[in-house]
Amino acid sequence: MASTSQPSGPSPGLWYMIMVSRFDGTDARRFFNEFELPPDHRLVLATSSNRPHNPPIGTVCFFRDQFVAGLRFPLHSFIREVCNYFRIPLGQLIPNSFKLLCGVVILFKLHDIPLAPRIFHYFYYPKQSEWGTFLFQSRIGLVFFDKMSTSNKHWKESYFYLRFPELPSFRTQWQTTVPSPPDLGKYKSQPDYLHAANLLAGQRFNINKLLHEGVLYIFGLSPIRTKLPSSMADIMWRAKVAERLKLKAAEMEAVVAKEMADLGIAPVGSHEDEGKGTPTEARESADQVTATGTTGDAISSPDQQPTSEDAERSAGDSPLIVRKRRRMTIAHAEPVIGPVDAPFETPDPLPAAHEVVSSDRTPSQLDQPAASTGAPPVSSVPRVRLRLKRSDIISAPIDELSSRAVSSQSDPSGRRVIQFVLRLPTEEFLLATDQPSAPEHQVTI
Repeated sequence: MASTSQPSGPSPGLWYMIMVSRFDGTDARRFFNEFELPPDHRLVLATSSNRPHNPPIGTVCFFRDQFVAGLRFPLHSFIREVCNYFRIPLGQLIPNSFKLLCGVVILFKLHDIPLAPRIFHYFYYPKQSEWGTFLFQSRIGLVFFDKMSTSNKHWKESYFYLRFPELPSFRTQWQTTVPSPPDLGKYKSQPDYLHAANLLAGQRFNINKLLHEGVLYIFGLSPIRTKLPSSMADIMWRAKVAERLKLKAAEMEAVVAKEMADLGIAPVGSHEDEGKGTPTEARESADQVTATGTTGDAISSPDQQPTSEDAERSAGDSPLIVRKRRRMTIAHAEPVIGPVDAPFETPDPLPAAHEVVSSDRTPSQLDQPAASTGAPPVSSVPRVRLRLKRSDIISAPIDELSSRAVSSQSDPSGRRVIQFVLRLPTEEFLLATDQPSAPEHQVTI
């Protein structure tokens, strides 16, 4: 059995002798709303003279982060039995120890392993974290939970006291050292150890992804009724760190149903449809939703990088509150032709204009009298309902323009005349005149 390492000895100014609690009345009201303590459990705030190791008479010291990690009242029997088995006070366990104990309850229940402190001792042993706090250390090669560390280094500053309606069934006397644990002997040859070790071999989970409040409620670890975010199989696949999971989706749902029936608790919501299907479908469903590694960050391989089509599709499907509007940019200095409320579409490039340059003097059109177009009056044109189109410019093809151009040889006056026909079917013009066809405006240059 592995030996437990302890600090060399107590020194003056230990943290639990000088630490003043920062847990006030506002924190207490928020605590009651968040963790739903039983009504017969009374919370007592620490005074300036109270410390964790000398609570008021009839109370027990606890820390807020212990409840954040999974401690709940009424206390689960397995947690109480483990503390009594190792003779460790419940309130002196560090927060990560409660994460571990809750994870073990879930893992043992799913694999049909008896919740016995001795079997827990096969895989974990007690160890002193620092003077006044204790933890459970996993044995070499038997790590079932990952990401147990926490960045909150000031968790010991928020403590308070609880007064129970009757004498607690767990140890409450403050102590600074770890008592010698029971002797397991040659436990690796024991049938219950071999059974549990065979079922748990190769299993490893991210504890922070496994400990949902709804999962704690199902396994009797929490009295707070909370709906599961997804099926139990999906939660296990999201939390897995190892490459494989021995349990099937149907087996997990069966364990959940049996556990809730044994505890006599009512389900919150229904996930029966999500739990059905093959294990492969459950695994693919979880992997498609999120592909996470041991750090909890998304992992993407080269063949999983999003393509341009995927990027466009995801941008179009994203909610409006997170999508940025793109500004219209004009790639050239030419004026924009068209109505102001035109849709955001890239127009087709217009054909380049052809310019005819002549060395002869071209008389101005102003020198000639204006010719009558002979257009019929608007009142004589029958009204026809037309489908309105947006304004555009349709230029005639080059060959058509060439056929309409009048050469200098065909004009007896020797003038070079170029004629273009511009068809401008604007909405305002058609609405005003309701013409059956687009008018032709002849411009002579």
